[in-house]
Amino acid sequence: MLVLDRSAREVFANEDFRRLYDGNEALNFLRACIPNLMGQAPEDIAEALSGSLPGADLEVIAEGEDAIGVMLSLPRRRPVPVSHGAELDKIGRIGAVTFELCRQARRLAGTHIPILIEGETGTGKTFLAQAIHRAAARPPGSFEMLDCSTLTTRALREDLARETRRSAMLEQLAESGGALCLDRPGSLPPEAQKLLLSLLEQVSARACNGIKLLSLSSTPLYDAMQGGRFRGDLYYRLAGARLIIPPLRMRRQEIIPSLRMVAERHARTTGKRELRFTSGALSLLEAYHWPGNLLEMSNLVAMLDALSPSGLIDEKNLPAEMRRRSERREEHTLRGSEKAEILEAIEFADGNLTEAARRLGIARSTLYLKLDSYGIARTRKS
Repeated sequence: MLVLDRSAREVFANEDFRRLYDGNEALNFLRACIPNLMGQAPEDIAEALSGSLPGADLEVIAEGEDAIGVMLSLPRRRPVPVSHGAELDKIGRIGAVTFELCRQARRLAGTHIPILIEGETGTGKTFLAQAIHRAAARPPGSFEMLDCSTLTTRALREDLARETRRSAMLEQLAESGGALCLDRPGSLPPEAQKLLLSLLEQVSARACNGIKLLSLSSTPLYDAMQGGRFRGDLYYRLAGARLIIPPLRMRRQEIIPSLRMVAERHARTTGKRELRFTSGALSLLEAYHWPGNLLEMSNLVAMLDALSPSGLIDEKNLPAEMRRRSERREEHTLRGSEKAEILEAIEFADGNLTEAARRLGIARSTLYLKLDSYGIARTRKS
């Protein structure tokens, strides 16, 4: 058993728990999340932390409606289960925003709700879609990507009229419980959108097990629908649930953990060393804008690995654009960076505080506390 107070300080822990979870990365991340969650209702805290420490039971300790701590317990001789969502759990340890995103993704993985994943280029939409597919409770079928920018009206008409390679693939996916991932559906012209909807409905009607439908978009499809550029019936066929991946510049506290995960994955994939970074290099990388997001980060790691003789990366090893320190006020401090992220999220959400909180991965009540702490007026749409 382990008992933590509202600041995640240890109140009690027996030797069995210490022995089993000493240095556990998931436990360390859970402890980091607790102080930011304590302003929420106990049931919301329990839901946010559920499944974050596989094998352990979690209970929020409360006085009335106020949460004052968390208790974790592990029954004796209980084996720690292998989680179907282990990959999502690992990704979620990057930071609080990604943790909330992966928590939602894991809950959706075991359903047949169509999922629309939105985010800028390079934010990892395909990677998240594949992780959701692998997190299904049952053994998942195959995962097929379909680039909608290559679809033509003529080809879709042929798919509907007779047996083609693509229509056969879709039916096989549906019969086997596989997943179809539509990339860039917003690139389709109106007539092709109508035909794609008909094809998906036709396959779904004849399938036994259904098809797990995921869609990826670098631009907000809802805005395209509101602007008359995307069919409403197709939008709601694709967007049973929406997952939005914020760009790295809106979650600066996750830049360095993301970099370490990318470097670790690169080393594991190539069988080579894992890059190390000096504090000066990390400071520059954390302040960088990252317009290409994780894709740019992956390219950077591959380039540095190829060019660095020692594998130790200093400021001088970074590209020129990353060595230019930002001149914006307050960006050199964590507090200034968080304030900038909050203001950018509010601007991105057009002043809607509920939407801004969702994009930041925090509760609206937590956003209100942060607005007050930074002296930001709540005179925006909520």
